[in-house]
This record gives sequence, C-alpha cells and structure tokens, in this order.
Amino acid sequence: MLAVRRGLILPVVLFVLLLLGLFAAQFAFRVNADLASTRAVHYRMQTRLAAEAGVEVVKLVLRDARLDMGRWWHNPDEFHRIVVWAYDGDSTVWGTNEVFEEETMAYRFSIVADDPTDDLRYVRYGITDESSKLNLNVAGESQLLTLLNAVVGDDEEIDPQAIVDAILDWRDQDAEPRGKARDTEGEYYRSLDKPYRVKNGPFDTVEELLLVKGVTARILFGEDFDRNGLLTANEDDGDELFPPDDRDGALNRGLYPFLTVHSYESNVSNDNRARIDLFSSSVEVRDKLDRIFEDEPEVVEFIANVTGVHFNYDDDSWDNNDENTPVMIRSPASLLRARLLVPTSIGPMVHPSASNPLTLDHLPILMDRTTVRSENRTAGLINIITAPPLVLRTLPVLTDDEIATIVELRESLTEEGRATTAWLVTEGILPLERYERLARYITSRGQQFTIESLGYADHVGTVTRLQVIVDTVGPIPQTLYYRDLSRLGALFPIREEHQARFRIE
Repeated sequence: MLAVRRGLILPVVLFVLLLLGLFAAQFAFRVNADLASTRAVHYRMQTRLAAEAGVEVVKLVLRDARLDMGRWWHNPDEFHRIVVWAYDGDSTVWGTNEVFEEETMAYRFSIVADDPTDDLRYVRYGITDESSKLNLNVAGESQLLTLLNAVVGDDEEIDPQAIVDAILDWRDQDAEPRGKARDTEGEYYRSLDKPYRVKNGPFDTVEELLLVKGVTARILFGEDFDRNGLLTANEDDGDELFPPDDRDGALNRGLYPFLTVHSYESNVSNDNRARIDLFSSSVEVRDKLDRIFEDEPEVVEFIANVTGVHFNYDDDSWDNNDENTPVMIRSPASLLRARLLVPTSIGPMVHPSASNPLTLDHLPILMDRTTVRSENRTAGLINIITAPPLVLRTLPVLTDDEIATIVELRESLTEEGRATTAWLVTEGILPLERYERLARYITSRGQQFTIESLGYADHVGTVTRLQVIVDTVGPIPQTLYYRDLSRLGALFPIREEHQARFRIE
C-alpha cells in the first residue's frame, strides 16, 4: 500500500508542474498581448499627433500665404514626409523631409489631395480649396442636374431629375413637394422602416445626402470608396472585391469630391479691406474712389455719376444696345460698358458729352476693390482657378471649349494675374458682356480648405488619416469639420517603396 502511494506522487507532481507551466505560459501570453496592445495604442497616438502636427503646419501656411497658391496647391517640400520627431536625437531634422539610411524610429506627416483634373494616377501633396466645388446649399437645379448627369452616366435605373428634386425639397423651407413623385416633403421618409423627418433646412455635411431619397453610396462615392482619387485594384475588378465597379479602367468618383457645404467669401479685397459698394451714396463713392484712382479724377467722376443714375436691375430686358436705356450693373465689370445717363421725364437719356474713360486695364482693380453686393459674405462662389472641369461645366455662359482653354491657361498665370477673375477678359477667353453674366457666380480665391493629413512612422505600418476643413476668414484659421478617416485606409504613396506605383509630380 505504501508503495502504491509513493508511486502516485510522481504523476501528481508532474501534473502540478504542468499546470504551473500552463499558468505561466498563459500569464506570459497575456503580458505579451497587453504589451503589444499598449504598443499599438502608443503608435496610434503618436501617428495621430503627427497627423495633427501636419494640420497645424498647413494652418500656419494659410495664415501667412493663403493667396500664394504655390505654397498650398502642390508643395512636396513642405507637405510630404515631414519629420515630426526622430529618435536619433538630432532635432535639426525635425520639420524636414530627411530620409534616414537605416531604419530609424521617426514619425512623419504627409498632406495629400486628389486632383480630379488629371489622370487617375496623380497625387498632389497639398490641400483642396472648398470653393473649387459646387456648394450644395446654394446650387441651382440646373447645376445639380449637370453634376448628377455626369456622375450617373447612362444608368437607366437612376433618374437624375428625381434626385435633384429630392435634394431641393430636403433643403428648402416649404412643404410643397417637387417632381412627379410628390412624396419628398415627408411622405417617403415617414414610410421607411426607420422613419425620420425631412430636414427643410441647409445641409450640414455632404454625407447628409445619404438621407435624401434616391441618393445611394454608389452615387455619392462612386467606385472610390477609399476616397483617395486613385484607381486601386479592387476598384477595377468588377464584382470580385468590394466595392462593385464596372471594370472599365476609369474611376467614377461620384458626387463627393465635387460638392461642399463650406464655401463662402467675405466681401473684402485681396488686402482685406472692405470693398466699395458702388450703390452707396455718390459722395461716399467719390471719397473712397479718390484713394484708388488718385491720378485719374475723370474715372472717379464717371463712376460716381454712372452709379448715381444706374440701378442693379434684375431684369435682363434692361440690358440691350439701345443707347437710351441703362446697362444693367451686374458686377463692377459692367462699368466698362456703362454710359453716362441723365434722368428726364420720359426716362434715362444718354448724356450728349459723355465718354467712358474706363479700359480693360481698370478691370482687375474694379473687380478687387469694388462691389455691387451689399451683404458681408457670399456663399457658393466657384473658384475659376482651382475648380475641375466638371464643376466649371455647372456655371452658366461657359462652353466646353472655353472651359478647356481656362484649364490650360490658368496654370501659367502669374500671382498678380490670378488675383481676380478679370483675366478671363484680359486673356481674351470671354467678351466683356458674357463675363458680366458670369462674374456674379465666380471668384479667384478660396477662404475654406480641406486638409487631409496622414500621420505615420518609418519603423511601423500604423497610419492615421485625418480630414479637417478650416476657415481662414479671420486672422487664425478655425476648424469647421474634423473627422478620422483611418478606417478607410491610407492608400497613398507616402512611403518611398510605394511611389513606383504612382506618378508623383
């Protein structure tokens, strides 16, 4: 019996040792897992801080050089692979795009942006001007329809007009439905499995379109579900991998990159002075114009007299070549065609000795320093310098040939030339009469910008992707929109080994 008991001791000891070993292994595994998760959180936090550092750098550039497009449109020297922190202890490399020979612990940021005007393999290291897009809250029916027709193409299952009607019903203030369906002021939305109310107010984000009847993720984002503007393999393989696509070798970007809800312009000149309201009192107009045209008193006198008897008519029938009727003052450009009129009992008449001293040389000054708008800010003006051809196509007056000419010529303009939209006339693209009709819809500058910042490291694969929209109207850029897009993936050529896949310029 004693021998049997002794024989059991060894198995029991071995079993206890096995349990202790399992417990020790489990503990070690748990410690390693916690350590790995802590390290992952650490890397995520560090890359997020690197991405936020990129946002702050862009804000600084915009504060100092918003009107210098070369600083923010495509600037790899300041916006690509910029070192935020490196472990080697040499702080002189911080803020540079230094490439280290050996794998060094270093955190960087890159500011990336799509360029819809170029082919699908072009990457910009810069930011996007929100005024290069169509403002969803002020766009007219024909503008939205032009954009939707271009995105939808020949898809017979989608009715662009019905979608435009639903968009307008979502944002308008009334309860009267548009279109044939007659259900887009509440009836359709109340009938859903999870009903909600029609907003009858402005859009807060572009993504809010997904709440509107008829707007699907395919219409809003097209095939570019990762929102990088690049045709990746899964976006050109049919239905093999998400997202579904037509496998035509071209990227349908959807509506998203062409729409905004954050574009407005302050009624000030490029040097941030209040513009002269041409329809204020003639005494006030004279006094302010004297400071601009101090060596041309005849110009001051002519403008003051003309704006004293002309009115900003909304009826286009006033605008004709009859010398006994006034030219409609749609914009400061109208002054170049204006005639000096005198009121009579039978209506305005041309002054017999009047001659217009204004020339095309005065047009840039007039467009920058004067205005016919009384409001302090105007929403939805489209930047003729940065807008892609599809957005330019939504503007009235312009033909496809003129749009192609604009896109070609604007790249060669000097900083002074692109300061106002007057170059459309001075470069011979548009006659003055047609430019007047267009001028109320366009601008040559932006004050709100989208920043897409990628924070990453040389020694790990973690990437944080932030999308931030800032407003530069005041002295310090203010954040209007902030979102972490890391879950969409950071499919941009930010590391050297990836750049061979893309054309970087």
